[in-house]
Amino acid sequence: MGGNAPNNNQLLTLMGALTQAFNNVQGPPQNQRELTLQRLSVFEGNESEDSKDWIDTFERIARANNWNRTTWEIKVGAYLKGTAADWYEEIRATNQHWNNNGAPNQSFVPRFIARFTSPSQKSRWMMDYATLKQNKGTVENLANKFKEYRKKFDPNNTTDQAIVVQEFMSKLDPHLMPMVFV
Repeated sequence: MGGNAPNNNQLLTLMGALTQAFNNVQGPPQNQRELTLQRLSVFEGNESEDSKDWIDTFERIARANNWNRTTWEIKVGAYLKGTAADWYEEIRATNQHWNNNGAPNQSFVPRFIARFTSPSQKSRWMMDYATLKQNKGTVENLANKFKEYRKKFDPNNTTDQAIVVQEFMSKLDPHLMPMVFV
């Protein structure tokens, strides 16, 4: 090699300096931009649609897509159609929060769930919960269904935990009862 050829140390130093210069020009990393990794289904406000499940799905997709939380109240309107879209336009001006328990009359989520959860849906959830039994399924499957149904009619988990435990135990296969200790 000729006398003017750079050695490995000089190349590494040069590469480090170039990388540093590039980073200085580019600036510090910015917040990740909003994405559309997954699309949300449209909610129309039909009896067959579960408003709580839809909101839960909206929130999961919004987080996955890195949507700014302060824009959820606005973006949700793009996924509403028919009766739900009409209702949204009526309440949009008074909507100040996404889900603020301290101001439920100004928060989208509690108003949406109250408006699009019918008495027949609540009745069906209660019946599903009341008739839930382990039967031949696993305890894990029973526990998952139990939590799903309880969340529908007691979303803030206000029922005394001793009562919840007794309710769960009453739904277990009777052959397992002697093996359960609380």
